[in-house]
Amino acid sequence: MEDGWSSGFPGSGIIARYSRVSAVGYRRAIVISDIHGNCDVLDRLIKKLYSGPYAGCRFEDDIFFFIGDISDKGAQNLRAMRYVMELCKRPNCHALQGNWDVLWEIFTEAREKYSIKNYISVQGRCIFGDMCDELGLNPSAMTDDDIIAALESPYSDVFEFLSSMPHIIETEDFIMVHAGIEDDKPLHRQNKDFCMRRGMFATEKRRFDKL
Repeated sequence: MEDGWSSGFPGSGIIARYSRVSAVGYRRAIVISDIHGNCDVLDRLIKKLYSGPYAGCRFEDDIFFFIGDISDKGAQNLRAMRYVMELCKRPNCHALQGNWDVLWEIFTEAREKYSIKNYISVQGRCIFGDMCDELGLNPSAMTDDDIIAALESPYSDVFEFLSSMPHIIETEDFIMVHAGIEDDKPLHRQNKDFCMRRGMFATEKRRFDKL
């Protein structure tokens, strides 16, 4: 999210949540990033993984990692989130947090700086707009506090899922993160903000002992 919505968001400087996951025994490791509310595309992708030359593969034989930015920008934001949440009830599916997945934290913890009402209006396609539509709410006629209060309880499962996601997942062979990590710090001491937003990561000369 490079439009300023996440700059200086709450939690900057906080230690990232780290999770160790074993991928031993699985046939393939499937890593999917930046779904951004495109649930139909995600569904087609997963089905394609088990069709044609891969028709003999089974879902339970693979391990899946969804590495951030599940919603917003697309047309099916809430649906995409629920799709991933349902998959992550299975032992072979894991999700980590990207910068677009912390918006609820931004709008609830820094509401004096960021307006959820303005965000819904400007962004158009976003998970909070989908939630308002589902509840039959008109956010343009509500205050920020009213919108937050109206969404908090009905979608507590979504917000709990988002807030519980790690920022780093490590397996025997891979380190997965949405944006980047610092090579001079151990994984359990990484910066949360750095893990989710790193514009220059591709050009930095950093070295790691895993992919």
